[in-house]
Amino acid sequence: LSLELGGKSPCIVFEDAPLYEAGEGGMDSIFFNQGQVCCAGSRLFVQESIAPKFITLLKERAAKIRVGDPMDKNNDMGAINSKAQLEKIRRYAAVGQKEGAKMWQADLTCPAQGFYFPPTIFTDVEPSHTIAQEEIFGPVLSVLTFRTPDEAVELANNTPYGLAASVWTKDVSKMIEVSRKLRAGTVWGNSANKFDAAAEFGGFKESGFGREGGPLGLREYLKAEIRPTDQPAPLPRMQKTRLTEMLSVQTVWKTPKMLVGGKQVRSESGRYYKVFDHTGKKLLANVNLGSKKDVRDAVEAALKAQEGWGKATAYNRGQILYRLAEMLESRAAEFAAKIVLQTGVKPETAATEVRVAVERTLYYAGWADKYTGNVNPVTQKDFNITYPEPVGVSALIAPDAWPLLGLINKIAPAMAAGAACIIVASEKYPLTATDLIEVIETSDVPGGAVNILTGKHDELAPAMASHRAIAMMDYTGTPQMGKQIEELSVSNLKRTYLETDKEPDQLSLIAQGRARLERYLEFKTVWITSGY
Repeated sequence: LSLELGGKSPCIVFEDAPLYEAGEGGMDSIFFNQGQVCCAGSRLFVQESIAPKFITLLKERAAKIRVGDPMDKNNDMGAINSKAQLEKIRRYAAVGQKEGAKMWQADLTCPAQGFYFPPTIFTDVEPSHTIAQEEIFGPVLSVLTFRTPDEAVELANNTPYGLAASVWTKDVSKMIEVSRKLRAGTVWGNSANKFDAAAEFGGFKESGFGREGGPLGLREYLKAEIRPTDQPAPLPRMQKTRLTEMLSVQTVWKTPKMLVGGKQVRSESGRYYKVFDHTGKKLLANVNLGSKKDVRDAVEAALKAQEGWGKATAYNRGQILYRLAEMLESRAAEFAAKIVLQTGVKPETAATEVRVAVERTLYYAGWADKYTGNVNPVTQKDFNITYPEPVGVSALIAPDAWPLLGLINKIAPAMAAGAACIIVASEKYPLTATDLIEVIETSDVPGGAVNILTGKHDELAPAMASHRAIAMMDYTGTPQMGKQIEELSVSNLKRTYLETDKEPDQLSLIAQGRARLERYLEFKTVWITSGY
C-alpha cells in the first residue's frame, strides 16, 4: 500500500537568505493553486532578526496577487474547489483570530460568483494554535519566528505531518544540516514546489508512505522474488559434541528477565507464566509476563536511543551486527540445545536454525552500508539526491515457531537500518530470546537500540499498535490480531507488515531479505538549487 496524504509543510527562512527569492518562493508555496496542494508551505518560520522586514515584503507581494477566473491567464489565483471547502477555510480563519493570531488579508475584491478566498497571512501565531497544526488546504499562511537553527527544526517538526519542507539560506552547509534534521520526505533548498519524474516524492509520519517517481517509485509495482537458498554449513564437530553434552545434562534454569534500555529488568506487572519443555512435564522457567507499562518503558528507551543509533554510521551498525553474529556462533550449541528442549525438534534441525540465524545476521551486516541513496538525473539545474533514513521506533512481534530465527529475522534488518526496536519474543518458546539478551549485552549494541519483552502477544501487540510514538509494526501471528493491529495503527498511520496467512516456514523467513530491510527505512529527497 502506498499513501500520499496531507501536509503542514514548513518554509524556513534564515537571516542570510536571499529575501526576495524567499518571498517569491513563500508566495508560490502557499498561494499556488489557492493553497490546495498537499505539500503547500502553510507554515512560514522566519528568523527573528529579519521577521518585520520579511513580513512586510510578503504583504506587499501578496497585495498584488490577482484573484479571479482561473481560465484567465492574467489571474494568479482561482476559486476554492467547493462551497464546503470554502466554509472550512473560513472556519479556520475565525479560529485563528479567536486563539489570538492576527489576520491580514489582501485588499482586493473577489468575484461575486464562485467560491473565492483572498490571500491571507496570520502573524503572532503560536506553535500550538490550530492553524499551525491542522491542514487548512487553502490560501492561508501562518507566520512564526525562531532564533536558532535548532529551534527552527524543533518547531518545523512539531506536527504529525511530514510531507515536504523548504529551507532558505545562502549557507549551503546550514541548508544541508537543517535538511537532515527535518522529518519530511522532500526538502527544497532555496526553492519550492519542484517536481521531476526522476526524483522520489512522498511523506514521513502521517503524510503517508511509499514513493512516487524515481527508482523507489518503481518498487511500489514490484514483488520480491523468493528463491531457494543454499543449505547452511553444518555444525563443526566440536559444536556437535558440545550440543550432545548439553542435551544430556539436567540444567538448572534461572528466572530470565527482559531487556529494556540496555538493562535486564523484571516486568512492572510482577506477573510471570510457566514455560515447560516440549513434553509439557518439565518446568523450564518462570518467564516475565510483560504489561502495557513495560511497553511504555521500552518505547521511551527506544526513543532515547533512536537519535544516536539512527545517526551512527552504517558501517558502524554493520560491525555491531558482525559482532552479534560472532557471539551467536560461539554459543551455537547452547542455542540449539535450548531450541530442542523447548520445541522437541531434532538436534540437527535446531542446529540448522542457529546456523541460518547466524547467516541472516551476517547478511544484514553486509547490507547495512549498501543503502547509500542516489543522485537523481532531474531535468532542472538543481542537484537532487535521495538517501535513506530509519523509519523510527519499530515494534516487532516474533513468530511462535523458529525461536531464534524468528527473532533475528526482524531484529537484524532493524539494526542494519538504524531503527530502534522493541520485539516481543515467541510466546511458546521465549527462553531463546532471554538467552539472546545476554548476547546483545556483550556485542556493543547501544542500550535501548534493541529491547526484548516476553509475554502474551494478544496483550502486548494492541498496546504497541495504539502507541503513537511507534512508527512501524511488524507482526506475525493470527489473522484476528492482525486485523486489530491494522485498526489500532490508524491512529498515527503506522506502517504495518502482517504475516497472518499461515505459520511461516524457514524459506519464507529468510526470503525477501532486502525488502525486509526496506521496511525500516524512509527515503528523503533533497533539492539544492544550483546554476545562475
